[in-house]
Parts: sequence; structure tokens; C-alpha cells
Amino acid sequence: MLLHFNKYLTTLLFLFFILALNSSVFGQSPVITGDIEDYYINTLIKQITLRRSGLYRPPDKSEREQFSGIINLLKNANIHNLTKASENAQSLGYEIIIFRQSGQTESEYYILKEKISLPGRNVKGWGSYVINKNPGQNIIIEAPYPLNHMNTGMLAVTAFKYLNARALLLPGAHRYASSEKAKGIYVSDAGLTGNTIFNTVHRAFSETTVIQFQGFSRSVNPNRRKTYPPIILADGFANDVERAKNEYHFHLLRTLQDNLNDEAIVLPDRSLKSDNISYAGLFGEKGIHENALKGSDNIQGQYIHSLPSEKNNSFVIFYLDKKIRLAGSKIFLQILNALNKSLKDIKRI
Repeated sequence: MLLHFNKYLTTLLFLFFILALNSSVFGQSPVITGDIEDYYINTLIKQITLRRSGLYRPPDKSEREQFSGIINLLKNANIHNLTKASENAQSLGYEIIIFRQSGQTESEYYILKEKISLPGRNVKGWGSYVINKNPGQNIIIEAPYPLNHMNTGMLAVTAFKYLNARALLLPGAHRYASSEKAKGIYVSDAGLTGNTIFNTVHRAFSETTVIQFQGFSRSVNPNRRKTYPPIILADGFANDVERAKNEYHFHLLRTLQDNLNDEAIVLPDRSLKSDNISYAGLFGEKGIHENALKGSDNIQGQYIHSLPSEKNNSFVIFYLDKKIRLAGSKIFLQILNALNKSLKDIKRI
């Protein structure tokens, strides 16, 4: 009788320990099971403040340092680090969501997002960041202009999920949410301003491949219509002489261009077939010389290219024509297939 009681007591103590352990972490970090794409549509994109809303506050140096510390804790998450990250996030008006991707085994994400109780009240507009607990590839996916460049945010989320990437970065404000400028650039511009939380999180990752999704339109002028492909790859460099300084990056870019063209993407209106041009082009080639599509002013690209060239660092902007961005999942999966194949091909070189 006493033996059975001791076993019962031991079981109760064990369950109490597990419950206490979970509550110490999960009590501060809500656990959600669902699909990350649905969560973006229903929650994350709705937190991005609008153009001319004034709902953006530039972070100071101390806040950027605190945020960087939170990201470093999440990159090496254990029970202690997750608890500490959650506490530090709360002090900045943020929360950490433990997100379990439905339908996929061992897919668990840490979502660091602003905790907004009332829309428009004390909003910072610093962005949402998703860290993959068990990434399959050392890739960072970014979408600096999800409101300006329609559907690029959704495409970034899909890419993050499909590629099992390391992290996903989304800004918290429209690039023109603030009227304040620094050196002629809006302080809320995630792609061009260095003192943002978006750029702080970007810099927390090194020795990695960064893929950014942005948009452009071929229909803006006749020259673009006649000569520009619907996908333009850019990295801030003007030619292969500059690109070749980083062998890994150079080969990835060229392999990616080839694989995208092999996918034979067909737009709904079949405009490419009639124009007889390629599907994917590289900045600096075949008449693609507009500075707006070079990417040299992109602050994230500047940082990646400043790292030692012998490291496997790469930064690539996918400029996607509006027709590509609105064409549906089939075409975008072709793009992701080409990207995934390129990343695998480059490992064999």
C-alpha cells in the first residue's frame, strides 16, 4: 500500500515539476498552433502602420541594443534564454509568441511582435520578427516594403515557410509612415535607414544568405516593357567585376538566374512570349541600368557586403514585377523551386 502511495506521489511531483517548468516559460509566452501564412494575414500585416499615419517612433541606441540582445537570446533559445528574452521584450512593449506550425513536424517559431492593446495608442512601428527554432537552411528572408510593394510580405512569409529558413524580418511601418527625415531619407524607411529595429535584427545575423523581396512595374514606361524581364536580381553591384570579389555570392547569383530561366515562368497574359525576353535578368545586363533597381542604397546589402568576402555571405534582392506578385501561388512556387535548387547547387561547387 505504501509502495503504491510513493509511486503516486512521485508521479504527482513529476507532473507538478513539468507544469511549473512550462508555466515559467509559457506563462509569459503564449503558445499558438496554426499556419504562419494565416497568422501573417490575420495579425502581423495588420500591425504595420500606414502611410502618413505618423505612427512610427525611431528607436534610440539603448533600445536597439536591447532588441539585439533579445534576438541573440532567441537564436540560442533554451528555457532560461526564452524566459529572459520574454521579460526583456515586455520592457520594450513587445511579446514573444511560441508558434507551432500545423502540419509540419518539429516546426516551431518564436515570433517577436509589438504588443498593441489599442490601435494607434503608443505604437512604435518597429516590426515583427520570426525566428525558426530548427531551421533547415541558413537563410534570412526579408520584406522591407510589404505595404508599398503589394504582396511582397506574403511572398516572404511563404518563402520562409517553404525554405524552412532561419528567420523572417518584417517592418512595423509603411516606409512613409513618418514625415521625419534624416539625410533626406524617411526615418521609417526600413530598406534605406540604418537606425531601425529592422536593420538591427538584420545585423544580428552574419555568415548567411539574405533574400529580400521588393517590387517594381514593367508597365511604368515603354523601355521597361520592351527590355525588362519580370524578375530582376540585384545586389548593389553594377557588374560582375565587383560581384566576383565574393565567389560564393557570384556563383549563387548566376546559378539563381539560370535556374529561374529554366523554370519557364509564363505570366497570365503571356507577355514574355510575345516580347521574346528572358524571365529573370541581372542588374547591369541587357539594358537594366536604372539606379532605382540597383540596390546600392539598400542598408542591409551594404552591411552584408562589408563582411569578410571569404565567408559564405550573400545578399540578393528579388525585384518582382506586379504581374508576378499578383499571379498566384503556382508562379511563386516556381520561383521558390529555383531558389531552393540554387542553394543546393551552390553547396556542391
